[in-house]
Amino acid sequence: MSVRVADILWRMAQTMNDEDHLTWTWAEKLDGINAAQRLLVLDKPDATATRTILELRPGTQQTIPDDGIMLLRLIRNIGSLGGQIITLTDWDALGVEIGNWMQLDASSVVRNYLFDQNQPTAFDVLPPNDGTGQVELIYSRAPNPVAVGQTVFQAAYGYPLDWYVAPNAENGMGYRTIVAGSAGSTEPTWPTTVGETVTSGAAVFRCEGQALLDVPDTYVEFVFFMAMAMCYFKEAAYAGNVSQAQLHAQTAYSLIGLKEKAESFNNPNAKSLLTSQAAKAEAAAAR
Repeated sequence: MSVRVADILWRMAQTMNDEDHLTWTWAEKLDGINAAQRLLVLDKPDATATRTILELRPGTQQTIPDDGIMLLRLIRNIGSLGGQIITLTDWDALGVEIGNWMQLDASSVVRNYLFDQNQPTAFDVLPPNDGTGQVELIYSRAPNPVAVGQTVFQAAYGYPLDWYVAPNAENGMGYRTIVAGSAGSTEPTWPTTVGETVTSGAAVFRCEGQALLDVPDTYVEFVFFMAMAMCYFKEAAYAGNVSQAQLHAQTAYSLIGLKEKAESFNNPNAKSLLTSQAAKAEAAAAR
């Protein structure tokens, strides 16, 4: 995740012949990039796959971390029986085999888990947890918002509303003017938590996001084309913009398809399975 948002934004401006940001403002282009990141993760949850340790609550019902949008996999127990693998089980099969599984004796060790895609941020554990268990899991998280300054901060400058600035000493974050006015005579101490604000003179700035794309670099072309599609959709009233939006969106999703094919071909698990199947077939033929 090393792609600079500024590079994508300026490439968009050049491609759309809008380097003065008159048809689509700086803020609208950033909105397009942020929307593209979110759409990517909805289509490819593993784009933001994050591995972490979760402390379990008493009972069977559990939830992934607050920034999560979907559970991808429970891996293993952590603690006294660290390393014990946790396996996914089927709701219907479990209901037939152990009808009262939610009333089993509580334990700190998880043997199985259940997941329903209709509730992507929740899962159940078996047996019920006693509240002391810890598990390692992989989940898909919401991408962090991105932002980048149009200019670096200038003391005593009159900032209009929605102007994006960057600190003179780069800190990896972008800030937006939420109260217009003249900045103070010295540069403020910039917050680095999204949503926090800082006042300089009569102007108030809010931390809007990070300056680097928050999805893997391999998805940069998807973000580029989808961000332009979102901009064109925003101006759909103008002739030709709808077709441009559709063209860019189709290009973005075709790139996802190509990447999935490459991942499938190079998947070590798939290759291992094919090798195993070939070995079994050869052994059967030898008999």
